[in-house]
Amino acid sequence: MGFTTLKALHLLGVFAWMAGLVGLGLVLPTSRPEDREHPLLRVVVQRLLYGCLLPGLAVAVTAGVASFLLRIDVLSRLLWMHGKLGAALLAAAASLMVGWWTIVWLHIPEQTPPRGRLRAALWLVFLLALASLFFVLYRQPGRVG
Repeated sequence: MGFTTLKALHLLGVFAWMAGLVGLGLVLPTSRPEDREHPLLRVVVQRLLYGCLLPGLAVAVTAGVASFLLRIDVLSRLLWMHGKLGAALLAAAASLMVGWWTIVWLHIPEQTPPRGRLRAALWLVFLLALASLFFVLYRQPGRVG
């Protein structure tokens, strides 16, 4: 698989990942505890989690790491790449935390995910994604290190 194909897969994975996060960020914090048993809400949350967020995260991380390893000789010397990797890894960790809280919300009726922490994790992922985008867009072409 070529570098361009891996980068395209990486971007598609990031789009699906962020779409799942935005959807869960809109649905979960605004739902009331009595809405938990509503079948339509459960289907929407399951599709966002298992159809967008987790597969998108897996594709984004796998394709991103593969494309980095394919061009490690050049990319490891670029300073902006270090910032992007750090922001992306923190965003992935926060997304896994959101996914865990969503699974708890779906499968353990007596447990409620902490709404404040959920919102904070969603905002953290959003800000880290913006930071990652900033590192990519602000890079200086032709300058190494």
